[in-house]
Amino acid sequence: GMGGIGQVSLLPASPSSMPPSPSAAPKARDAAEAEVYEALATVGLRLQDLAFSADSPPPAPVREALRLLTAEGTLSDHGHFALERLRALALARAQGTDEAHLGREFDIIDGEGNLVLRRRRADVHRGGLWHRAVHVWVVCQDTCRVLIGQRAPSKHNDPLRWTCACGRVAAGDMSMATAVDLVDAEFSIKATPDVDLSLAFSLRCSTQIARGLFAGHLDNTIVDVYILRLEEEVPVQKVHFDHKSKHDVQYVSLEELQRALESRDEMFMIPPNDEYVPKLIQHLRRTCEIRGAALTAQHTKARIARGEMSEEFQGKV
Repeated sequence: GMGGIGQVSLLPASPSSMPPSPSAAPKARDAAEAEVYEALATVGLRLQDLAFSADSPPPAPVREALRLLTAEGTLSDHGHFALERLRALALARAQGTDEAHLGREFDIIDGEGNLVLRRRRADVHRGGLWHRAVHVWVVCQDTCRVLIGQRAPSKHNDPLRWTCACGRVAAGDMSMATAVDLVDAEFSIKATPDVDLSLAFSLRCSTQIARGLFAGHLDNTIVDVYILRLEEEVPVQKVHFDHKSKHDVQYVSLEELQRALESRDEMFMIPPNDEYVPKLIQHLRRTCEIRGAALTAQHTKARIARGEMSEEFQGKV
């Protein structure tokens, strides 16, 4: 019950200094989780009590217990991350999605990009292992506007932030094939490799995951960034997006996107490192310029054919 809720013990600041209690030991995967299980018991909570979301908030007694649990000084920094992981795990178990999230397998790669082994996602993040991810930016060459999607609220990374079609390369899959599948699944756009879809650049990115099942763990990815060129914009109302991945879609100008990413606008994705934004904007701008130059040449040739331009310009086309 919630009887002993007033007597919250202040747990040690260092999670490693606390040995797992006998009851927590079988469940706790590390000292920080052991710290959380002990703290949960102190405030009379069980793991399943944490299975709540924004749509189904916890009852008042659970809320009060959590308030005590997250008060300053109660848990170490590692403990706060562990509490977030366990909260996400409780919710995923209640929804029956825990194995789908934790059990997905990725190919692990070494410093040279060679495939060395295959591991479950839970082990990949816990060990900070390097694996591939894919970003696909969709740009209309005619308007130079970029199609972006707002990530679903259930996403662990960047929930409700505006971004491109993005995801991880599953074990056994190829990067380009993943890019084609992602842009189809998230924006219902059919891409053709090396025709309208091309690899712009790849970057090694290392970030700490802030929330969800892998909170506090490292996300070490080699991100392959692709650009998908549209000759004309697909009207937003005709973009059938995957509601599990995206919440909404819109077009933004290249200038708006650059401003949002450079200023780290909280409504947009967090760039994975300092190199990402300059490289991305450079490639998107070049994509628009190539199209612009081709159209100018076409237009000039048409005018010459109609006799609208003098001979002196013909040699310059």
